[in-house]
Amino acid sequence: MVNEIMLEVIQGARVCGYEIEDNFAEIMLNATLQMVDYSPSMKLDHDAGRPLEIDSIYWRPIHEAAKHGFDMQMSKILAYQLDFLNH
Repeated sequence: MVNEIMLEVIQGARVCGYEIEDNFAEIMLNATLQMVDYSPSMKLDHDAGRPLEIDSIYWRPIHEAAKHGFDMQMSKILAYQLDFLNH
């Protein structure tokens, strides 16, 4: 699922004029497997009761891709789930 979302984000970036290599998702996933465990900033914000930065991290790219005719369906599902947690 993570890989599919990453591929969707790459496609969204491409329709907006940004070129990202086909294997970028695979490279990032492999790099992640080598990392020590950590909590991402959004989880730290949630745990501390701070608002999540969903608009800038998720909704803005989703809306930009939509302006170019690309529907980031999986990213929208994730953004809606995070919106639910945020409220």
